[in-house]
Amino acid sequence: MTTRTLAVPGATITYDVTGSGPVLLLIPGGPADATGFAPIRPLLAEDHTVVTFDPRGISRSPLDGEPGDHTLREHGIGAAIGAFAKMSGFDITPPTDPTPEELARMKVMEGNFAYFFGHLMAAIGAYDPDLDALRAVTTRLVVGVGEKAAGLPAHEAGLGLAADLGLTAELFPGDHGGFLAEPVAFAARLREVLKES
Repeated sequence: MTTRTLAVPGATITYDVTGSGPVLLLIPGGPADATGFAPIRPLLAEDHTVVTFDPRGISRSPLDGEPGDHTLREHGIGAAIGAFAKMSGFDITPPTDPTPEELARMKVMEGNFAYFFGHLMAAIGAYDPDLDALRAVTTRLVVGVGEKAAGLPAHEAGLGLAADLGLTAELFPGDHGGFLAEPVAFAARLREVLKES
């Protein structure tokens, strides 16, 4: 795997490239970074050039300056992470006796969550996709949802988007993060969907 950086307005994006074949860009959501794709990346790299990255302001992709005004609430980042995990259906249980590596990773993720809550979450919640533009594209669109994520906000949003576009959502193994929990099955399903295009 090769790690590179790309200067963009206001930040430096760190990205990783591995494998060979058609390019497959894996985009992390929310406070996540490229490490979330570690279990599935080598599987997909068998027949794709896999590109993963840390989004602007997350982990290895620092901003050039301060991010600007933000709001973190009175109960602190720990309470915010707990509330977000419960609402999203994530089981975020810290290890009882963390290793130094796990402690370092927890520190990075705490910073990622702080940036996410303070600067990204409101924009994500206010985002309204341009359905007319999506309907007008000539390439095939696929909306995927986790087969074990029924009732969770991301799953319901995926079903709604698919319906608005006149599509049937494709089911993928696992829940909201099936690529992390069930990488082998998820990679196989992704290959099936890509072959249909």
